Order: sequence, then C-alpha cells, then structure tokens
Amino acid sequence: MGISGSVASVFTNPSSGNQYNMLVRLSEDYRNKQEDIKNLTVQNSDGRLIKLGDIVQVVRFYVPDPVVYSDAVHDL
Repeated sequence: MGISGSVASVFTNPSSGNQYNMLVRLSEDYRNKQEDIKNLTVQNSDGRLIKLGDIVQVVRFYVPDPVVYSDAVHDL
C-alpha cells in the first residue's frame, strides 16, 4: 500500500548491474491522519471504488526504531 511504500519496479544500473527497488508512497498530505487513510479508495470485485474505512478498521500504533547492522556491528 502507499502508506509505507510498495515496490513498484526494480531499476538496474546498466554500468554496475546493481539493482534498486523503486518505491511508490503517498504524499504525507494523504497519510498523516487516520481519517485520511479511511478516505482512500480501493476497487472492489465489481469494479466500484469504495472507501477503505468502510471495509477495514484503521488503528494507529507505534513500533520501535529498527536496529541497523553494518558489518556485523550494531549501529544505534
């Protein structure tokens, strides 16, 4: 989904061969408040657009920051 980002494509650098995920994410203006998320529309099986809040419960919760490992050393 567009809240935290979704991989839409993969870019391969032609000179190095390195691959990079291309993320797509909603602008902060559309994901800051729970009401904003509830008002996003999705397509149902009949092809009609319905509000996300009509089919899911939107709940805010917090998670701790991830621990990043670099060369097997903890970076906090």
